[in-house]
Amino acid sequence: MRSRFLLAIPLAATALLSACSAGTPVSAAAALFSATDRATGVDSVAFEMTMTGEGPGAAGDFSLSARGAIDSEARRAWVHMEAKDSEEIAFEWRIIDDTSFIKAGGELWIEMPATLFEEDMFDGLAPLRDPLAPFEELRDFDSEVTRGGTEEVRGRKAERYSVTLDPARVAAEQFGGPGEGITAMSVDVWVDEDGWPVRLATSMELDAEDDSPSVITFVTEYFDYGKPVEVERPADDEILSAGDFENVQPGGRDPFKDAACHGERLAECLNTNPEVDALAADPALCKGKEARLCIVPVGWVRRDAIDAIVNFHRETKGIEVVVLPGIPLEPSKVDSAASQITAETLWGLLQQQYGVTSRTASTYIAMTGIDARSADFGWLFGSRWGSSPFGHNHGVFSYFRMAVVPPYSGQPLDDRLFLERVVKYTARYTAILFLDFPLTEDINYLNYYEMYGFSDLDAMQPRWPEGTGICHGEGVCIIPDGEFTDPLFEEDLKAVTEQVAKDMGVRIDIPVRTQGSYYTPIKASWSDEFGDDLRNSTPGLEYRPGMSIIGVSDDQFARGTKVEDHADKAWPEEHLGVISGFDAGTPGTAEHRERLYRLLYRAIARAHFGIPLDDDPESLMFEEIRSPRELDGKRLPVLP
Repeated sequence: MRSRFLLAIPLAATALLSACSAGTPVSAAAALFSATDRATGVDSVAFEMTMTGEGPGAAGDFSLSARGAIDSEARRAWVHMEAKDSEEIAFEWRIIDDTSFIKAGGELWIEMPATLFEEDMFDGLAPLRDPLAPFEELRDFDSEVTRGGTEEVRGRKAERYSVTLDPARVAAEQFGGPGEGITAMSVDVWVDEDGWPVRLATSMELDAEDDSPSVITFVTEYFDYGKPVEVERPADDEILSAGDFENVQPGGRDPFKDAACHGERLAECLNTNPEVDALAADPALCKGKEARLCIVPVGWVRRDAIDAIVNFHRETKGIEVVVLPGIPLEPSKVDSAASQITAETLWGLLQQQYGVTSRTASTYIAMTGIDARSADFGWLFGSRWGSSPFGHNHGVFSYFRMAVVPPYSGQPLDDRLFLERVVKYTARYTAILFLDFPLTEDINYLNYYEMYGFSDLDAMQPRWPEGTGICHGEGVCIIPDGEFTDPLFEEDLKAVTEQVAKDMGVRIDIPVRTQGSYYTPIKASWSDEFGDDLRNSTPGLEYRPGMSIIGVSDDQFARGTKVEDHADKAWPEEHLGVISGFDAGTPGTAEHRERLYRLLYRAIARAHFGIPLDDDPESLMFEEIRSPRELDGKRLPVLP
């Protein structure tokens, strides 16, 4: 059993685990308990945790994240925690043997015995003391466990297990009586192909006085089981003893007093770097209809950072980055007292200098070496601006803190790590703003949806998203309805798409399916519902009149008992259409591909070319078509 020098499990986890009820299906429970027993038998693990609350009352409206690693046998641990609605560093913690080091802002660390963390005053940090503790408790309770299918966690396949809980019992045992406290709750565990638990998710719904419940959610991901945990002791001149704690001023010493572009050195960064100016291209390259990726240095920007960005994009994605003439800064544009520039100012400079708007085809990214902040945050890496059909299309960011803040693990910060940070953040904006990839929850890719601090930035991998992103330019964009029931359906669709594109003389793209439009039965018509889902998941379609969107589904909802039979629907004025291939035959067969071909041809004819339906029973555009099978042998329309 692991030596537990950290702390006990949080109240929420205790409530969840003590609520497990009898009646466990043997196979699912055995698999789950085997994995959790294995996890609690190791001495070290790394983790990422999020805690959120939504709703009224004290339990609602908060969001925290934490990342760290513990090695109970070697007595090593590090944790970083921050508020998600503020990018200020909230808390850092390192443990080496029997000594703890705490930093709650600023540069100074407080040194004290590790045993101090056993006291009640630190109960709020319980989830960080031993993130595996909930797994130890699972074995002690009879729980109903069911399998929930296979999903991806951190890029690996994992089986999901759901534990049935009794909220009334938890309310009675933890909150004083039936009907009080918890009104609904759930716990899920994901186990990967190697038998390791890789995610634990718990959710609790709490009573509120105005009948609007609060929901508290904990999600923890686990990795690096059994690997040594490296923790670096802070430098001696950065450490205060616990006895000196009361003498520390809020924020401690200025952590950036010797940094470039800060304090007395701020004035040195107002003018542009001549070495970077020498790289500048003609601004006309970034104007017009052809979309390019254009970097705009603001103030003095490091030449090696520009070179790293250009080389990474060229070598990994074949994207030629255009470096534009930099923008010098007037002293009035920066806050000399805080040594900062606002994101709003950076965006305004792009608009003023280069006429950047939401309709600009190219993506402009302004970068500066001066620390940045916004109206909402005391500091930030960057922010996204503009409103393209698929989200923002321009961005601004500062690399200042990337050059001065070491990793939370305590490892040294050198030029290699600095350039890696700059490259990843710029390429992240390229993926989201220029290539229009949807955000993903997978931190292994550049389009990871959150970037709240260095725990996120350093953990993110420099990997481009897979696929082609959202469709670009003129043509047809195929968007699937979530996951296809049969993988062969997707293979048929890809093959058919290539043939239809050739025969109709139109470009057709199927973007990466990191997110889809999922039908929810609110309206009586599946097609109207699907159309609304497409409008919501691909906003701004009206700005790209040359592009048509075709939603494709193979779900059975298109033949529901309360749904009028029909195979497709189109809104030509919106260049939008939907088709259902549910009744098109057996995927993988020639018959199935032929019917998909005709469905897609008909949808593109309507949504993209504006060909109306007709009353000819022999025509592919016959208005009475109700099933893909009814398209067999129909005459194709003449395209305009």
